[in-house]
Amino acid sequence: MAQSEKSDPAFGYMRLALVKPFVDYVGRLGISARGALEEFALEANALNDPGKFVHADVVYRLLNALSDAAADPHLGFHVGERQSLAGWPPFHRAATEARTFGEFLQIFISDVPNLSNSIRYSLTITGQNAVFAVERLTNSKASPKHAEGSGAAQFARFFYAAAGKNWDPEQVTIRTRFPDAMPFRPYGMRLERKRSGAFEVHFPAAWLFEPFNLDLRELADDQQLSQMRSEASAVIAFRSAALPLLSRLDLKAEHIAPVVGLAAPMLEKALKSAGTTPARELRRLRVEVAKAALLRGESVSAISQSFGYSDPSHFARFFRTQTGKSPREYRRSS
Repeated sequence: MAQSEKSDPAFGYMRLALVKPFVDYVGRLGISARGALEEFALEANALNDPGKFVHADVVYRLLNALSDAAADPHLGFHVGERQSLAGWPPFHRAATEARTFGEFLQIFISDVPNLSNSIRYSLTITGQNAVFAVERLTNSKASPKHAEGSGAAQFARFFYAAAGKNWDPEQVTIRTRFPDAMPFRPYGMRLERKRSGAFEVHFPAAWLFEPFNLDLRELADDQQLSQMRSEASAVIAFRSAALPLLSRLDLKAEHIAPVVGLAAPMLEKALKSAGTTPARELRRLRVEVAKAALLRGESVSAISQSFGYSDPSHFARFFRTQTGKSPREYRRSS
């Protein structure tokens, strides 16, 4: 099949129209995108031309410039969580024709190449775990972090919608090279940094076989977004308050509750409603912080001291009980 040279991923071109939701978003914040567009000799009306292609470097640098102008390090995520998914052709067909979540992803993955050949989607099932991956096929010197943040928000929304009553953010892990471009624990999901490779969403394979019956109206307004935020708020508040206190080995709900603004019993009740406990969240948080520090190259001794361990071997033992690997084994395998 013949392809336009500009749409060939080997040449690294992308549709300029992808930038329009970002320009519209910062415009609603009262910030003009004119300066950023003029830097690349682009006019605002070019964003409405679906046949206009520019190099990926231009798209990514534009998004980074808009993030700087808005002073919003999570700009892409905030744009993605507000975009309507109901009108996106691959999503719309998958949502209206699929009988199960697995069929939904299959249709979605097969339709995307009809609109874009700069991204490749895949679904892998290994035992009880499924991985939905997004691989960028364009080469760029500029960071695609805000494009990836936007995609992360969109995928989080349709996984939430598709999982229905089975939705449990604790069972969903986003693995990305750019976790700093996303809020901490977005909607309660786990967020892990990876050094290279595709953006990934890890989730229970059992979800693939669940009946799929999605009301597209839920994805056309703020109803879904509000529900996701409500369900994740207790866990996010607890973890955000606990993060600066992790040097205390005796850390408990009673120490964190005043920071959150709740009495300890109320905080524990809120976490129970979200399907978790203070002790469980503290273990998970310490492991996530330790993993990130290991990947940054910090020493096991320094990490153990930051958690209040006087003996690094005690930290290493805790890490192994939670992950099945020693800190050094984790670093070598990641």
